[in-house]
Amino acid sequence: MKRYGYLLLLLICCIVLELHAQNLSNRNIFVVRIGDGSASLTTAATPVYLDEYNTSGTLIRTIAMPIVNSGTHKKLTLSGKYAYEGYPVLSPDGQSVCLFGYDAALGTASVGTSVSGTINRTAGIIYANHTINTSTSVTDAFSAVNARCAVFDGNKGIWMTGGTTGVRYAQVGTTTSTALTTVTGRAINVFDGQLYMSSTSGDTRIAIVGPGVLPITGQAVANLPGYPSTGSPCQFFLADVCNTVPGPDVLYVADNTAGVFKYSLVNGTWVSNGKIGVANDQYVGITGNATNGSVVMYATRKSGTSDAGGGELVSITDNSGLNGTFSATPVVLATAAANTVFRGVCYSFTAVPQNDVLPISLQAFSLQKSNLTTTLNWSSSSEKESAYFEIQRAQDDGLFKEIGKVLANGYSDKPIHYRYVDASPFKGLNYYRLKSVDTNGQFSLSDVRFMQFTNTTKATIQAIYPNDKVLEMLINMPEVALTTLRIIDMSGKVMSTEQLKLEVGFTKIKPRVNLIPGTYIASISTIQGEITTKFIKQ
Repeated sequence: MKRYGYLLLLLICCIVLELHAQNLSNRNIFVVRIGDGSASLTTAATPVYLDEYNTSGTLIRTIAMPIVNSGTHKKLTLSGKYAYEGYPVLSPDGQSVCLFGYDAALGTASVGTSVSGTINRTAGIIYANHTINTSTSVTDAFSAVNARCAVFDGNKGIWMTGGTTGVRYAQVGTTTSTALTTVTGRAINVFDGQLYMSSTSGDTRIAIVGPGVLPITGQAVANLPGYPSTGSPCQFFLADVCNTVPGPDVLYVADNTAGVFKYSLVNGTWVSNGKIGVANDQYVGITGNATNGSVVMYATRKSGTSDAGGGELVSITDNSGLNGTFSATPVVLATAAANTVFRGVCYSFTAVPQNDVLPISLQAFSLQKSNLTTTLNWSSSSEKESAYFEIQRAQDDGLFKEIGKVLANGYSDKPIHYRYVDASPFKGLNYYRLKSVDTNGQFSLSDVRFMQFTNTTKATIQAIYPNDKVLEMLINMPEVALTTLRIIDMSGKVMSTEQLKLEVGFTKIKPRVNLIPGTYIASISTIQGEITTKFIKQ
């Protein structure tokens, strides 16, 4: 009877899958590539790229990680010859990818054994609009060992693993972290709201971290029941094949000493369903998802640690279902070029359905700085059932928030120009994008533009007359600046021009100009824009 009951459960799973499986047919794949092909790979800091492939193996685009610092944003490089790092992770909301590496200049020797207080460990967040946030660069973790993997929750939290010191937690934009476990991890990921990691620490191999919520304080680590205490697991993923039982029930693990393993959750225990591949395949990266009764996965293999690099991106399909024997033939989709190497893999950002017609076709989008404001100018080449533009702004954390709306025209086959003024930008970098929304709620996002304000204290200029014959200008500057002072009459004629170096605070200037009675304009040029004042000579 138990056997028939189990077969009935499997049959129900196959039926319910049609109703609940997520469609990922339009989702591309990210592969971490290390090296640009110009030289043999070494253990030194090497440039890192996210190569985006479609499911047929066609390269769509490449996103380069930063190799120089820019403000609070740090470099993100990796070792060219270490197999247990470079594992990208898609955030639970599908809108960003996190990658862990080093704030190290290209060529920094033996970067994986560098001191983290000197060579910080950088968590990079790559957003769906292709902006990159590398402001999280910790100084207190993974010193003298490799930075391996990090997952971003889509809000403020990042969980990281490295060669020692367990799992660490940090908030976006910070330099310090909190130790959550003493068990060392390799890959880390979130499935169904639960934090998991792979490990080779003691008997731990694939483990749960914490009690079912994303933790920010110390937690216990428990190996999955039934999973062996041996092997060399790297990336892994869980899928929900049988939807009559809530939560993930199938596990796939890339083991660089054996192949790809499959396990199924049966009566609370993870049961082996076999593997594909051999040790020489050196599988390190894997991701996938259950769709219509099958699990489609993508893996990286044959990358190794040689000077010449290498690696393959393969697709694998498992049609055997829950607790079915794993047997599949990998299909090679892409191969790494000479002197480059493939590491980890993950799905790309949530894609816009290919058959959707966007409501507004943007033709241009630019920013202009004026004093302490940002003016956004954009135009549409055509509009159909357009409702409004939502203006969104973000700081270095990359979290965009609405700051205003502009009504759209609705219908047009001719260019239409729009304008919005942000009167209160942040100090530092301000990132702007437009959300174009139609009358049915469908939307598209523009590319991101940015504007920097080094100080939000406004420069001022004031004309004063201590007596009838002497003109003095009282100028208040928020920072040291080289500027030009101009006196202009009301016809637009420039009466005087003077180059000045102004210090922070108030400076009194006596322009070398003789003015007849009348109305004039005084102006100074600053990085905030043109500052002007009108005054009257009696």
